[in-house]
Amino acid sequence: LLWRWLWANGRSWRNYLWFFLPLTAQIGYSFIHGAWQSAPYFYELFGFGLLLLQVYWEIPLLGGLLGIGLLLILGRYRHHLGQLARWERPLRLALVALILLTTAYLWFIRPATGSVFIFDDPYSQSQVPWYDHENLLRIGWYLSPLGVWLGALGVALMMWRMERKTAVLLAICLLFSALYLWNIRSNPHQIYTMRRYLAATIPLLVVGTAVLLGWLAQQRGKLGLVVAAVLTLVWLAGLGWSARGFISQVDLAGLIPQMDALAAQLPADAVIIFNEQNPIGPGDTLGTPLRFLYQRDVIKLRDWAVVDEGELRKAVLGWLENGRSVVWIGDPAWLNAQGFTPTLSTLDLTTASLETVYDHKPQQVLPQEWHLPLAVLR
Repeated sequence: LLWRWLWANGRSWRNYLWFFLPLTAQIGYSFIHGAWQSAPYFYELFGFGLLLLQVYWEIPLLGGLLGIGLLLILGRYRHHLGQLARWERPLRLALVALILLTTAYLWFIRPATGSVFIFDDPYSQSQVPWYDHENLLRIGWYLSPLGVWLGALGVALMMWRMERKTAVLLAICLLFSALYLWNIRSNPHQIYTMRRYLAATIPLLVVGTAVLLGWLAQQRGKLGLVVAAVLTLVWLAGLGWSARGFISQVDLAGLIPQMDALAAQLPADAVIIFNEQNPIGPGDTLGTPLRFLYQRDVIKLRDWAVVDEGELRKAVLGWLENGRSVVWIGDPAWLNAQGFTPTLSTLDLTTASLETVYDHKPQQVLPQEWHLPLAVLR
């Protein structure tokens, strides 16, 4: 669409290669990285997207037709685009008003009139509260309220002074911000959801703040410079206050030496089986580094309803017959029922993590301990 706009204005796309090439390379790199480094997640997302297209096929069809129509209009009336200049000032004013009114709505009105929505999350198998009506307020937990409002005013200023160097930045960042401020589309425990805003919303607000403060400092007289300096100091102090505990906090601190000791304790040829039915638990937190840092063979029995116990018994016997050890972490009742006689001990690990909460900014660092039965078959 942007290329078509340049063509309609009689500008050569070759003059914008340094703009298009990095974006094209970034898109290509994202596909390569997704398919190579995180294939299951990557293909699952595409599969889910294709499923949505099958169900709601009218939406992309309508969007495609509108896009084609817009391109045709640009091509047909490209020599008349200069006549749109008379509408430029009213349009800019309307967009500025839209940004400021939307910010006021999301900050004051929506939190007061909205309500918590309880969602049955199939991933965690629990009920999760959604606080979409507080999305902008929660960005203020990290940027400070002053940072949010300085950013919004700065974005409005950028919109008023928009030129071709900033138009694409504003379009992309405002589109993603509107999408995720409306609906976070994620299990909303903090600070996990901040990843929704790190790509576009928070950078836009920070850039907007810098633009606004720079504009104030350039005003005639000392007043603008003084106001800009004071706001800068208060803003940076707010950022520092909001960052307390986050910069210094390291989740799962001290776990790596314990994992080193665990890996050294387990037989080098062992097949490690976590008998754990939690959607997310020690089998994931411990099994992932055992597999990818220590190159161990790790299995997690997440759902016994789909486990073929006969095949599992056959696999365990096969490993033992081939001279491999089997390490069973979790309740050993199944091993006992199958007649195995493992060597029993306990796996004890201690660490700490930032609290996982929904209704307030996470601040407490909570101890986290695992005391798991450990059975070894040789």
